[in-house]
Formats: sequence, C-alpha cells, structure tokens
Amino acid sequence: MDTPAGDAVPAALFHYSEEPGIAHFEPRPSKHHPYSAVWAVEASCAVNLILPRDCPRVTFGVGSYTSLDDVARWMGDATARRIVAIEAGWIDRVRACTLHEYAMPLATFVLDDVHAGYYISRTAVRPLACRVITDVLAELLAHQAEVRVMPSLWRLRDQVAASSLRFSIIRMNKAQPPNDGYEPVFPV
Repeated sequence: MDTPAGDAVPAALFHYSEEPGIAHFEPRPSKHHPYSAVWAVEASCAVNLILPRDCPRVTFGVGSYTSLDDVARWMGDATARRIVAIEAGWIDRVRACTLHEYAMPLATFVLDDVHAGYYISRTAVRPLACRVITDVLAELLAHQAEVRVMPSLWRLRDQVAASSLRFSIIRMNKAQPPNDGYEPVFPV
C-alpha cells in the first residue's frame, strides 16, 4: 500500500513497545511536529517497528512507484514482502527482546505518513488489547519479511533512500559509525 484509498480507514493500528502493561498512552513531544502525539502504525507496515525501539534498521519493499530495475536489483528472487536489515551488533538484543503489541482504537488517529503507515493521535489513548511477542525474529518472518543482518547499514541506507523503493529508515543515530571511511550521503 503506497497511498490510502481516499480517506480509507486502516483495518487495525498497533503500537510496539518493550514496556509491558501500558494501560494509557499520553501524547509525547515529537521531533516531527510542534505538538505532542501518540504514535501507531497500520498492520501492513508493522514490520518496520517489530524490533527493539533503539535498534537501527533499514526496511524496504516494492511500492506502486518502484521501478522494475529497482525490483530486480533489490528484491531479486526474494519471496518476502519486505526486507528488514539490522546491524550485526544488535542481533543478541533482538533475540533477547520481548515486545508488546498494543492494538489501538481507530477513533482519534489520523494518517501522518502514508509511506511508513504512521498514524497519530493528539489525545490520550487506551489500548484495546496487548499481545506479547517473545520471538522478534519469528514475528518478522510471520509478517513475510526477510531479515538481513549486516556489519553496517550506512551504504544500504543511502542506496535505498536514493531508490524508488518504499522504505523506512529508523534510529540511524544509534547505528555504529561506518568503520571503513564511508561518508553517509544523507544526513541523519
């Protein structure tokens, strides 16, 4: 899904957290907006967030504007719907992570980023339910993702950002600096 169908309402929204038992989400300050917000993601884009919060990641897949050349180059023979790349230095933390998937009510959320599937609410939200995820890697696979564990994400990040792929790049400020003298093209 690249664009919503008019004012289409998502089938479900989720918030992922390592914190258990959240009964009430209060809006928090956002570096992306001049106001506080509660964040949620639509089900089709949840794979972008099924990792420890601070884990740097580059996720990508085919969107409606993705060129055939980019499909061939980046997806190749992959049968996955989405590629999720993380740094090798994070694999033990990913394996040890327990995530909590909070199902969120749709009523107060509005679309914030169509490409990432992000929705925000400017008012407090009570989750409808919570599901515990004890095996993050298995959960990613259940979402039809291919997981790539790489020594560094910097080159991949710049190449994907310059492509026609539908992508999400999260927490690169937590990534290890490039150790081979590579200078990132895009600012963090």
